Amino acid sequence: MQAVRTRSMVEGGILAAMSIVFALMSVYVPVLGMFVNLVWPVPIVLLGVRHGFRWSFLCLAVSGVVMAILISPLQALSVVLGFGLIALTLGHCFHKRYSPFKVMLWGSVASLISKGLVLGASFLLMGVNPLALQMEGMTKGVESVMELYRGFGLKDADLAVLEQTMRTTLDLMKLILPAGFAVASVIDTYINFWIAKAVLKKLNYITPPFPPLRQWSIPYYFIWLYGGSLLVVALYHADQTAWPYLVGVNLQVLANVALMVQGIALLAHLSYEKNWPKWIRPVLIFMIFTNGLFTQLIVLAGAFDLVMDYRKLRRTALAEKESR
Repeated sequence: MQAVRTRSMVEGGILAAMSIVFALMSVYVPVLGMFVNLVWPVPIVLLGVRHGFRWSFLCLAVSGVVMAILISPLQALSVVLGFGLIALTLGHCFHKRYSPFKVMLWGSVASLISKGLVLGASFLLMGVNPLALQMEGMTKGVESVMELYRGFGLKDADLAVLEQTMRTTLDLMKLILPAGFAVASVIDTYINFWIAKAVLKKLNYITPPFPPLRQWSIPYYFIWLYGGSLLVVALYHADQTAWPYLVGVNLQVLANVALMVQGIALLAHLSYEKNWPKWIRPVLIFMIFTNGLFTQLIVLAGAFDLVMDYRKLRRTALAEKESR
């Protein structure tokens, strides 16, 4: 028992030191620091997997205190609030050997809560709204871009159309900020999930794998979410400040992202079944993320697959359930 506790303390100290180094890099290394923040939770995740929630929580507390001394209390608080909860959650989920989708679900919820805590702390402690500052910066960015194009000699009529398009896009971004935070939370969790999984594999700790992409499927209720959000947006389009419109447009974004994943999984299924050439897959992925029309077609394909059960995933799952 004493040997186990000593090993936990030693590993906890090493991993806490790693998280502190990551925090220092994020502050003092200009470009690399942006990416280091994304992997900051990994040492705490590893400690949680190997020794449980209590040790990962202690590691987080020690890291926060040392960062407050070496960097600044506000920086330490932002890092701990922004990434600590997702680190604790992923470590606990891996430790309990949850399924990959369950790990992603709880990790995404933790990441979303963390973002809310950071925004709340910024407002309470510094009296500033980070979202308002970001929107103000983006507005000034639009003005700078317009000045740049004006310097290139573009005609006033073309500049007016371009400025209107950019400002419309900016207004839409303001409306869908909640959905953007939700999608960003999933991406944060996904990055930390795969990094932690790769490191754990090196340590001979095998975690449950994701099923192949061609077998992925989102819950059926997303089709109702998609249809309902379209209806709400259409009904309240005349008043884009009304709360039903704001809720509807954010739900529409989330449903679109989910159905796009379903559509990509359908493409993976067709690629596997029809034995498409390997070069066509990266081309299709590139088109999905660069061509708006193709993206919408993939969303519709995902909706079709979800409604018609084209890949027979629901029927197979139901048959397996009845045979037990």
